[in-house]
Amino acid sequence: MKRKLITALLSLVVLFVAAYFVVPWYQQREASRQRELTNQLPEVAYEALLNDSGLVLYSLDPDRQHAVCGTKQLHDYLILGEAVVASPSSRQALAATLKRTLAAWDGGYTMCFNPRHGLRASHGGITFEFVICFECGRLFVHPSEGEPFSHELEGEPGPFHDLLAAANVPITQLE
Repeated sequence: MKRKLITALLSLVVLFVAAYFVVPWYQQREASRQRELTNQLPEVAYEALLNDSGLVLYSLDPDRQHAVCGTKQLHDYLILGEAVVASPSSRQALAATLKRTLAAWDGGYTMCFNPRHGLRASHGGITFEFVICFECGRLFVHPSEGEPFSHELEGEPGPFHDLLAAANVPITQLE
């Protein structure tokens, strides 16, 4: 009898300890899954990135004070240079990076916005302008039709820097 009671108590302790660790893990996994489902670009925006052979990749100055009247700008940020991304594999790399960094967002926020990258892509009569800050983890999208929207992201710019460097476009480094 005593042995059965001890076994039952130990079983309960094991269940409580397991629940203590498993429930938060499950909740965190579900929250991450929900972010992945909601923190993504509309399909037409991805189509524009993948299919626009005139896709333009911009290097931006993150300091808005440098954008003065008469300078080339993307949504109030001075354009330091640009490169047309005609290669399908390069466009795929850019789209994949955005998709991956959007999915990797951990739910955290920062208050800064120091964009160093921009994109302009068109598809189906809609032009999308992306203003991207990998440092702060924020992406603003300005479609030619509809309201601008934003998403959070987490990750490195990877091919964004690589393509700009290959085109000899200056890139503002992180401070």
